[in-house]
Amino acid sequence: MFDPSSNIHRSRLFAARDRSRRDQEPFRLKLADMVRQYVGSHYHDEHDSGLINGDRKHVLLNLMFQTADIYTQTLVSQNPRGLVNTEFEELLPFAYRFQRAINNLAVEINLHHTLRQTVLDAFFTMGIVKVYNADAGKVLAGSNIDVDPGRPFAERISRKDIVYDSQATSWERVGFVQHQYYVDSEGLKDERFDQAVARKLQTSNRRPNDSEDSAAMISSQSDSDDGYRDAWLLSEFWLPHDGNQVVTWGEGRDEPLGVHRYDGPEHGPYHKLGFSDVPDNIEPVSPAMNLRGLHDLINSLARKLSNQARRQKSNIFYTGRNEDSVKRILGARDGQSIRVDDAQGVGVLNLEGIDQQNWSFMMSMLDQFNTQAGNPKGMAGLASSAGTLGQDKIIQENIGMRESKMQSRVAEFTEGILRDLGWHLWHDRFKAIPAEMDVDGGGRVDVSWQPDRRDGDFLEYNFSVEPFSMQYKSPQQRSQELDVVVMQQILPLMELIQQQGGQFDIQEYLTLKSELANMPRLKQLIKWGAPEAIERPGPEESRQSPVTERHNVRHNAGANPNNASVQQQMMSAGAGATGAQNVTSGTLAS
Repeated sequence: MFDPSSNIHRSRLFAARDRSRRDQEPFRLKLADMVRQYVGSHYHDEHDSGLINGDRKHVLLNLMFQTADIYTQTLVSQNPRGLVNTEFEELLPFAYRFQRAINNLAVEINLHHTLRQTVLDAFFTMGIVKVYNADAGKVLAGSNIDVDPGRPFAERISRKDIVYDSQATSWERVGFVQHQYYVDSEGLKDERFDQAVARKLQTSNRRPNDSEDSAAMISSQSDSDDGYRDAWLLSEFWLPHDGNQVVTWGEGRDEPLGVHRYDGPEHGPYHKLGFSDVPDNIEPVSPAMNLRGLHDLINSLARKLSNQARRQKSNIFYTGRNEDSVKRILGARDGQSIRVDDAQGVGVLNLEGIDQQNWSFMMSMLDQFNTQAGNPKGMAGLASSAGTLGQDKIIQENIGMRESKMQSRVAEFTEGILRDLGWHLWHDRFKAIPAEMDVDGGGRVDVSWQPDRRDGDFLEYNFSVEPFSMQYKSPQQRSQELDVVVMQQILPLMELIQQQGGQFDIQEYLTLKSELANMPRLKQLIKWGAPEAIERPGPEESRQSPVTERHNVRHNAGANPNNASVQQQMMSAGAGATGAQNVTSGTLAS
């Protein structure tokens, strides 16, 4: 068992920390190097990202930025919607309440922004999120008792602020994780900290051992300790195999500032995101690592072609006695005849422009980059359509395979974070989250999360992320999805809906369409009055006369959206049509 007060134990832990920091330094340097390519050549004047090995090599085609931007937008564009379920039927109502609380908490702590930052980190190396109870301020918990209950929070951790046990072969086997962070004077008063030790700490505004080549230094060159607020640098060690202890030291002190047992999910507070694993290594191989070579090659070719294009020019040359002839040539209009004294003494020198082989090679490398990156152009909808429908389908399926792998990684990562947020919320004695839901009849029911209300046990609930909840959908896509739901689900069931007293609200449909299409005047196309009562024939009236000639008329109500619009079919639905694709309706009597 680790003893924080033991010089031997402390020395061994710090020696392991220093060794791990050295092992992980190449990854931090590589991260900084790739981020310089990501920000381009004009991000910061003093630390010009276009300078490579002392040479000015501008990033003309910023493929790293384009790919990373598409990845983050595709994988996390909005807050995730968590799903909470249970095997026990009697717990289902509370599972829904629990689900609403977690989803509202995710919005409250701006979880989608944290996930976007983490996905961007994973594009370069790997992303890390820490889930814990953050400071929420003092509240009155009883008679003259102030406590800081905290609130469940998920924080993205920068690579420069974390060191993990590099001797471990997987994240689940790490012996320690060190997290460096700053606190202000209020944070230093945390009840977990020894205040006698806290009073001995000196303020610090610069992390020790920060590399000048770290990503954070790209836009900053200051080495001074001139922060406008006092701050204290703390090092928190999580020791999962030593009693699950959390030990915190202040900078430059041997005695620990705080020692307590980690009170949270057994796997610890840290969650790691990587897109491709490496056997027996914690560090994953990232998309940027595999794309960096092509990015450099393409930009090298682009710079070469740019220089060739700049050098391209045409010049007239002549001998000394043809000076007057050249003046006449330069002053002549297009198509005008020109007298020259000596045609052999006048000529045109053409310096060639871009090399076509280099141009073709660069274009082929651009295609190779797009392929190796998983077709980000296709993800963003920027790729040109294939020649045939079959080819386009194959392309989309290949995009889906790469994209679905990344989505599954992000979904699994997000599920773990939501589960931990739910765990902290479950054990929080003070946190309340107000919420309401609509019920049949137009009323609203309170489904707020209350600190004194728990049904069952936490382990009886399962957590997952609703598929596609984090993906970006344009208003046009949402409008099309609305049409599909109406066409394929509501209209075919219209007769059953009407039999059970339901009606299709066309006014509400047009309102949704106008919002999604950003066409507020769409709703004004139809003037609404009092609904007319429709008399339906009784059983006797609906019988067919035996002496009439009958013709069955077949209407195609939905086989082809180009033949009948959604709005037309919904008008038919209001008159009692079923909306099926092949509906036999009506009888013509003669």
